Amino acid sequence: MQAKQSIFHGTIILTLSAVISKIIGAFYKIPLTNILGASGVGVYYIVFPFYSASIVLCSSGISIATSKLVAKHKHNNNLVQMHLKASLLVAFALSLFISVLTIVLSKQIAHLHGNMGISYAFVCIAPAIFTTSILSVFKGFFQGFQNMVPTSISMLIEQITKLMFGYLFAILFIKIGVNYSVFGALLGITISELITLVVMIIIYKKHKHNQPQLIAIKCTRKLGLTHTKNNYFLHDKNQTTFKSVLTNVIKVSIPYTITSLIIPIMALIDSFLVPKFLQLAGIESNISITLYGLQNGVVNTLISLPIIVTMSLATVAMPSVSELTNDSLESTISNRVTKFLKSSYILSLFLSVIMFVLAPNIIKFLYGAGLKVSSINELNFAIQMLRMSCVSIVYTAIMQTSISILQAISDNNYPIYAMLFVFAVRILVMYFLIIKAQLNIYGTIIADIVFLSIIDVLFVARFSRRNLLNSSIFSDFISPTITAIICTCVGVVLVNFVSNLLPNILTLVVITSAISISYMLLLIIFRTINLNHIRIMLRLNKKQKYN
Repeated sequence: MQAKQSIFHGTIILTLSAVISKIIGAFYKIPLTNILGASGVGVYYIVFPFYSASIVLCSSGISIATSKLVAKHKHNNNLVQMHLKASLLVAFALSLFISVLTIVLSKQIAHLHGNMGISYAFVCIAPAIFTTSILSVFKGFFQGFQNMVPTSISMLIEQITKLMFGYLFAILFIKIGVNYSVFGALLGITISELITLVVMIIIYKKHKHNQPQLIAIKCTRKLGLTHTKNNYFLHDKNQTTFKSVLTNVIKVSIPYTITSLIIPIMALIDSFLVPKFLQLAGIESNISITLYGLQNGVVNTLISLPIIVTMSLATVAMPSVSELTNDSLESTISNRVTKFLKSSYILSLFLSVIMFVLAPNIIKFLYGAGLKVSSINELNFAIQMLRMSCVSIVYTAIMQTSISILQAISDNNYPIYAMLFVFAVRILVMYFLIIKAQLNIYGTIIADIVFLSIIDVLFVARFSRRNLLNSSIFSDFISPTITAIICTCVGVVLVNFVSNLLPNILTLVVITSAISISYMLLLIIFRTINLNHIRIMLRLNKKQKYN
């Protein structure tokens, strides 16, 4: 098994698997909606956010901590294995506690939702919290070696098995009733996570068996020879204890978990505040719910697609920067930090241009039949909201990458303090903007842009103060921005011309191809990138031994 992929290949592997998983997920959600009906889907999405929040609590921080610590100590097999065992122990204890607590309090949780009939659903999903948390530790382990293949495989298996079993049980149980059909769909999630965990354990066993280091030790023992720490880096000269490793894992994972929870909590608070703020602007209750639904159900869903790509880059950044923190020169670290930020900026600009230019075509293609023109023109609102939100793709990408880098260099608390402070500012900005009737729901988008832009400025300033930026303002930021503006102007003119000649689907393909080629050529013309950079990105790094 290859130990390490280049930044480009690691990002591509994660991105492709994430996109395919999204497609499989769509094939799962559409027929599931037809089976369950509106009421059944309502029950399903009452339970699922609770499950998602539980997963973030139990697994996100420990997964990131595992990735970082494995990358940092990957030349010491004993420490790597100790950190893996410690991470598994923490995930095991925390997820088991949350799973059991969910089962015990299932009736109380259902009561809070005002539907006692769904308590069984929380019982059904509880085991998946445990298996998913353990699975995340193994993902973090392989990501620490910059090997993104196991993570990608697990994502695909998870979606395929969820589609198979969730759909199967939903069909079988619908004969008994809708609530039982929901139970079947949730049971499919639990089974899919268990199968994925088994597959990941098999991959880990194979990886461990094939470690060149351990093979060499077995050979020396058979030959009656000895091995030393200088030969194989197996022993920790400080004889680190498991207790100290366990303490370190917990200490490192806590700030990661808090950081991961901020955005979901922000979304939860928005669900209460935004409709109320809209009503304060004089908008009727049903229209305010419609506008909020357009933002979350249509616009944010579409914006999440390019963010999958940029998130893949941020995931690769964590172990890549972390492995340099032991003994690398400051200039080496700053070069890599700059490379990730530049790559994130260039990639997110390109994706935002595509989304902005093709916003009307994308909305009409995916949602044209479902959006209505009654009290408000939902189609036009969705198009304008999507175009305004395109800027947030760039800011979100920089934020994601910056958080990963700050966590990699153990600057764990700064993202928490910065995000909490700016989040408070965002609520005030959102309030004063939304209550203006002429802005209404657009105020939420503007508040998001303000939130993300301030966060990015604070993060970049942090890098600058720590001497972690080594960039040319023109080649790294100004020239990509000029490139994006030119491509946007050309794209808008071109799409108006092509839309009158070709069907919508062909227009999407032609315009995307034209913008992609133009964007790459302009980057080369402005010397933002050169052919040598492209060759480096496309070349896999030489194989390294797992240590």
